[in-house]
Amino acid sequence: MLSIKHLFLVTCIGFFACRLSASSSLGGLAGAYLRPPVGAVAVAMGGAQTASPDYLASWWNPAIIATSKTKKISLGTGYRSLGRLEGFSSLELRIQRLGLGFVVLYRGDPYIDGLVDADEYEIGPVSYNTVTSKIAFSYLVSRRLSLGASLGMYYQSLPAYDDNALDRTNEWSFAIGGIDLAAHYRLLDNLTFGVAVRHLNVVEDWQFAMGSLSSAETQMVPPTIVLGSRFSSELLGKPFFWNCDIIGYAISGELNSLSHMTAVLNNGIEWQMWESLYLRGGIGDVAFDSNIFDDRDRYSESFSLRVTAGFSVDLSGVKEGLRLNYGLSNSKIMAGANQQVDIVFYF
Repeated sequence: MLSIKHLFLVTCIGFFACRLSASSSLGGLAGAYLRPPVGAVAVAMGGAQTASPDYLASWWNPAIIATSKTKKISLGTGYRSLGRLEGFSSLELRIQRLGLGFVVLYRGDPYIDGLVDADEYEIGPVSYNTVTSKIAFSYLVSRRLSLGASLGMYYQSLPAYDDNALDRTNEWSFAIGGIDLAAHYRLLDNLTFGVAVRHLNVVEDWQFAMGSLSSAETQMVPPTIVLGSRFSSELLGKPFFWNCDIIGYAISGELNSLSHMTAVLNNGIEWQMWESLYLRGGIGDVAFDSNIFDDRDRYSESFSLRVTAGFSVDLSGVKEGLRLNYGLSNSKIMAGANQQVDIVFYF
């Protein structure tokens, strides 16, 4: 059984492991919309899913699809702070030792009003939209090891104008070819690890055109390196799980070392209170940077995190294999709450 002492020790290990990595603020880097967790379970567990996604493995760790014993279809939606919306759907299946998966994700704000330009003229309602999809493949190498990869498509559209805000249009980018590489390894019956390198070769080729005016700008999305773990035990005689992800931003999109590296710690716990009910909680987006040592006042002023919670309910009484998930977290800038709800059908 997992005691309070063990819980404290496990938390400290994850905390101090993350402190070993220098890091910085993520603001301004391309691909920012890709960073928030996808799926209600991930939201509820602080964004720690790399070693154990029960669904949406195409997004989190495609290597795990080959280890699944069931096919899965999932649908979800979410409402984020400041009126932002999202929705996703996914399919995962296994054919002998090969796993196949597909996920498509929408994130954006279809109606943004109250904006003004530099001269205080009202711009009028605008919208911001993104669509991301991934096709995933995985292979079961052995009972303990599986490998996977995914190929992505990335689309963004946001409002833009040249000199006159009333003559606005949309700037957009479209990229095909982003690659995720992943592995999943079961060290012990109750301890598994996952590693993923995400968003390799994602080039945001922004296009802008209005009348005779046109321009283009290219940005590379920095890849992320993620190390994840999942530990299972018992708490008060009930199944208990602890997830931890350490996300590193160490290289640019051009594969050069970043001058100011970043590490982010996500932690989440899951407790099966009853056979049909899981309770979840977590702390996510805990960033540690070199200011911890160089400028602690500045680090303290910029420090923020997400506190998360949620649950899952088995709906097999309605339909065999059906499960409902809900996740809730605060906004890092304290501008409201983020919520996600989804359903998963196992067959």
